Amino acid sequence: HIILECDSWYPKKNVVEFVEKHDNVDLIANIRKDTALYQIPQRTGKRGRPRKYGAKFSLTEIGLTDQNEHYAVGMTHCMTKLFTRPVELIRCQNRSGGERLFISTLAVQDIPALAQGHQGAWRIMDFYAQRWQIETYFYEIKKFWSFGGYQVRTQHKIEALHFIANLAYLLTKLLPQRQTERQGFSREGTSARKNALSHAITAERI
Repeated sequence: HIILECDSWYPKKNVVEFVEKHDNVDLIANIRKDTALYQIPQRTGKRGRPRKYGAKFSLTEIGLTDQNEHYAVGMTHCMTKLFTRPVELIRCQNRSGGERLFISTLAVQDIPALAQGHQGAWRIMDFYAQRWQIETYFYEIKKFWSFGGYQVRTQHKIEALHFIANLAYLLTKLLPQRQTERQGFSREGTSARKNALSHAITAERI
């Protein structure tokens, strides 16, 4: 079972179609605050094709029912134009009043708990929080390994450079954990760890 975790740039046609097509794939994502939201249509028992969407509602109509020291959250089960099936929708408000909207195609009762005691919307938020690690990776690979300013142009060379940059990046992460003589580097910042390891490797190999 695959759970895709992504920010609001990704829940679009190709990704949504991929999730809809595969029964073993679900999506937890940040989505635009102006996404059209609809209640689940009620069956009337009348003849004819049933309604696809219920009444439209706004983000602010989702009540904030729980909070911690950083956020207040509320959750509802509803329809959107993104998916053909009902989804879980989470409204999240920070202490300064900023609002964000999250979606989960996986029913909240089917989401494993990543933190002890977390229930409901917090389980979805915990899963989404995992994706922040890749933002740290993007920042470090661009700032400290110059991947944001490469000068090669062909796809083959870009992929080769990406492989080399990732290998170097991985070494700075793993060597302090795998080699006892370099464990002190694990407490250093990324730039300091990179420089210290590069000097140590140079001295050892050259």
